[in-house]
Amino acid sequence: MVPRSSLIIRSLAGAYITYLGGKLLVDSLKDHPDNYVFYAGAGVVFVIIGIFWLGKYGSKLIKKEYQDDSVMGQLKDKEEQSEEAETEEAETEEAETKEGE
Repeated sequence: MVPRSSLIIRSLAGAYITYLGGKLLVDSLKDHPDNYVFYAGAGVVFVIIGIFWLGKYGSKLIKKEYQDDSVMGQLKDKEEQSEEAETEEAETEEAETKEGE
């Protein structure tokens, strides 16, 4: 799984790329530089890529499909791992006791 902080950075990058693409598109259509069609096309490509990133990684954030990399999340993971280890240990002891009888 991807860490939460990575998804946040990717979502922000998608938003920023969308903003830059939109600004490039609007400015090229407004000012009409020499190669304004090329600039407008690049702006459209940036907007599409930015929206894709924002949608993909933003939806993962909303659905909570990430590894919690905060300090509290790490502590919670360690507690769950120790509980699982204790459960497995208890099951192993019960199995050994039954075999011995």
